[in-house]
Amino acid sequence: MLTSIEARVRRVVGIALPTILVAASSFGSATAADNTLTVDRLLPKNTLFVFSVDDCEKYAAASESLPFAKILAEADMQSFLEKPKMALKEAITKLGDTIKKEEGFENFELSADALTAGKYGRIFLAMTHVSLPDFQNGVGPDVGLVIGIEGREGAPDWSSMIKDLLSRTNKQSGQNLSFAPVTEGGMTWEALQGLPPDAPPLLFAKAGGMQLFSLSTTSMKSILARAQGAGDAEDVLANNGNYSAAKERIGFTGGDSVHFFVNAELAVKTAAEGIKMGLEMSGDAQSLPLVDTFIDKLGLNALKSIAFADHPENGVSHTRMWVGHEGERKGLLALAPDKPINLDQLAMAGDNTASVSLFQFDVAKLYDLAMDLVKTADESAHQEVQGMLAGFGGQLSGDPAKPVDIRNDIFANIGPEFALIQPKSQNAMMPSMLFVADLRNGATVTSVLGKLIQMAGQMSGSGVAVKDVDYKGTKITQIDLGSELPIAVTPCYAEFEGKLLISLAVGDLKRQLKRKEKPGPSITESEDFKRFWDRVPKDDTLRAFSYSDTKYAVESAYGQIAMTLPMLSMATGGQELPFDPSQLPTQDVITKHLFGSMSYGTTSDKGSLAESYGPFGGEVVIGAVAGAAAIGAVMLPGRMMTEVQPSSVEAVPSEPEPLAATPADQAMTDMKNMRRAITFYKLEKGGLPDNLAQLLEPTSSYPKGCLGADALPKDPWGGDYHFRADGTGYTLWSNGPDGVDNSAAGDDVFLKK
Repeated sequence: MLTSIEARVRRVVGIALPTILVAASSFGSATAADNTLTVDRLLPKNTLFVFSVDDCEKYAAASESLPFAKILAEADMQSFLEKPKMALKEAITKLGDTIKKEEGFENFELSADALTAGKYGRIFLAMTHVSLPDFQNGVGPDVGLVIGIEGREGAPDWSSMIKDLLSRTNKQSGQNLSFAPVTEGGMTWEALQGLPPDAPPLLFAKAGGMQLFSLSTTSMKSILARAQGAGDAEDVLANNGNYSAAKERIGFTGGDSVHFFVNAELAVKTAAEGIKMGLEMSGDAQSLPLVDTFIDKLGLNALKSIAFADHPENGVSHTRMWVGHEGERKGLLALAPDKPINLDQLAMAGDNTASVSLFQFDVAKLYDLAMDLVKTADESAHQEVQGMLAGFGGQLSGDPAKPVDIRNDIFANIGPEFALIQPKSQNAMMPSMLFVADLRNGATVTSVLGKLIQMAGQMSGSGVAVKDVDYKGTKITQIDLGSELPIAVTPCYAEFEGKLLISLAVGDLKRQLKRKEKPGPSITESEDFKRFWDRVPKDDTLRAFSYSDTKYAVESAYGQIAMTLPMLSMATGGQELPFDPSQLPTQDVITKHLFGSMSYGTTSDKGSLAESYGPFGGEVVIGAVAGAAAIGAVMLPGRMMTEVQPSSVEAVPSEPEPLAATPADQAMTDMKNMRRAITFYKLEKGGLPDNLAQLLEPTSSYPKGCLGADALPKDPWGGDYHFRADGTGYTLWSNGPDGVDNSAAGDDVFLKK
């Protein structure tokens, strides 16, 4: 008789696995050679959103020139990935063997090669519509979710696999699920029968070389009709004005791009209807008029579309994002002034800059918008808020009769030009940042800011103190936070030549002030910066600009990730990881293909376009999702086996497992600790150490040395540990109990990497 735990595992296998396969299939594609209909002519005109890849084969081929693919092709990276690849294949094989042991699954075949084999054309994931429920008439919501896949040479038949898996779970789950053909209006699809009445349908169909999956009968019928040439040729997404305008702005029609489109105009209306229904159901009908009023004041009525596209070209990821809007720009759309950005601010960024961003924002307009919304919602609440702000302004001024005007004295005097500069830091744990804002009345702003900080310190009781120091005629206000923080920061600010400078380190602020006296080289002189500079429009349409030294950013992040990877085994309850952290490639392998990223934003009377060039694009997102799914697939079988241990034995507290049962075990534990330290050293220095003593030397990231100890350990027999580099690998060993050095042979205890 099956135990309840075993039954639960079968349900996990029978339900979760097909779901994973459906998700995985979304990386497939749609439309075969005999089908000339494009995705935007298969979907209805008022589709809410659609994600699509024009041609997965072409996109994959174009992505091979990108840095991400070059990094993966490096020999050290391939060596590191060898273990997780084998672990994934083994996990899938074990899972397949487990399923085959179940009644009704004897002929089941699950192969890693079968899952990853094959080529794909286009894919799409769309939401054609969302119909709200009509509870009075017993009608539930209808969510028009549709997935389309075009499998090409060698690709598995996903629909057959999923249908087979679902149908085979009947004996174990006690359900009576079955697929039955449904024919209506000359169109045929298959629907899963036996679902609860309130569950959405699960539908499958094949049309024009595509495999279609949907949770909506309405969507399935609509797409099938177009695929078979029986649908309304005019009622197609290609004829939607918002879509057409966005497509024109996004471009990239060569078939090797990733596209995403949101019908923002319809999405706002659908969201408004949902909010109104919720208010009615909660008995708050009097608030219904506020929904449309708020949407109007926020300026959301002007939104037409949101679109994104990623296009690999000659080793560079080129992305565009379009926000279409028409009519009066108000509310959120009016917070950024309609004037060109001041590129002269780039002179503030020195040649040691990691990133710089220039943008515009009207703080006073945001304040006005917030107050207007409060007043619209509740007049009395608005008056109460105004009274509180006036009282607070009196506290800031020290004279209740002459309070500080929060709106006019503070917000109206800040901006609208801003810059955010991140200098490169020698210490990854010590953040560097310089925030620059234009000031209309600097004396008022800095005076109020100092009082505000003092008040905050008094109210919190944290002992925050403000100290003014002079630096070559400029007053720098330092903020002593009065408490120990995990990182050493000293927030500070200064008013200088009509700008407010804010930093987390006094040194960074002083260096910025010194640049005025002695400018020095600017980031604009960097060859990496110049790579895409010519593509940035220098006309009146430019509204935002940013540059990032991607190589530096990845170097900083990679070191931190490498430090945390060895800790993952603790988070997994001691389960062995599907990869060896000590085999991580060096930083040089990861970063030598990288270059800086540059982005800019422009506006027109029809919308805003953000465009960027850099080493990374959509292929990294897909790779990260696939990697996370692979790690989960490897870790899952171990978790499942833990869950299905027999429960008939009484659970009793276990004795702590000794760290080392024998001297040889202790020696191996010591060497594993040194192996981890060597990994940190390799990531920090770019290569292996010459000897173990170098693991004790302090570095910028490891002040106590990569080993984190004052001395090297002795082996259990009182001898020294030895180290020998073997090309890209190395060997650690102890002479063993006899004390004779056999160079990692004989009775020596050794560890090779």
